[in-house]
Amino acid sequence: MFEIIWKFILGGAFVAGVATLTEKGFPQYAGIIMTFPVITLVSFMIVPESQVISLAKAGIIGLFAAGIFIGSYILIYNLSNSKPLGIIGSVAVWFIMLLLYYWILHRS
Repeated sequence: MFEIIWKFILGGAFVAGVATLTEKGFPQYAGIIMTFPVITLVSFMIVPESQVISLAKAGIIGLFAAGIFIGSYILIYNLSNSKPLGIIGSVAVWFIMLLLYYWILHRS
């Protein structure tokens, strides 16, 4: 139970920090904090030691997927000038990319 509370507080603090920095006119700093690997850090602390390397290797795919997500958001938002469409479109691109990755990985 303590782990859930710990994750909630830590994650919430980072989200609040990103929102506050953006509202105060420092989006460049908020963007840097946004990429801090909180979930990765907490995951490394709580997964069994025998699984940390496998988790880290899979995380490399996650980094690539995050780049695709952010890049597609920027592209869709700039083309549509719509924040909701940018979010929905970038989630769709991210999901399709992961499905393709899974299909390529498991097609044998």
